[in-house]
Amino acid sequence: MLSGAGHPDSILLIGGTSQIAIATAVTLSSGGPLHVVLAARATAGRTAAATTLRAAGATVDVVDFDAADLDRSLTALDETFDHRVVDVAVVAQGQLPDQTGSRPTRRQWSRSAW
Repeated sequence: MLSGAGHPDSILLIGGTSQIAIATAVTLSSGGPLHVVLAARATAGRTAAATTLRAAGATVDVVDFDAADLDRSLTALDETFDHRVVDVAVVAQGQLPDQTGSRPTRRQWSRSAW
């Protein structure tokens, strides 16, 4: 629920190790109490993000989220929503396609209009 000043009580960060997501949550936590649901892969980056958010004054729940396993990730989010209301969602998750062969060769580069 948003406060009378329009400040969210809780946010969901999907792709929670994104610097944009973390900065958004840190900024929002400066406006008052904030609960963050940090949805990201189980990595050292997620642990660091949770530490940063807690240091900024937020309370944090961590949820395993991997877009490569969407069914499992959506189940984890459903379980989160069973006991928590989320006011704002920040989606900062992305997947790169296969990068094999996507980089131009030196010959292709020299022929380009650049």
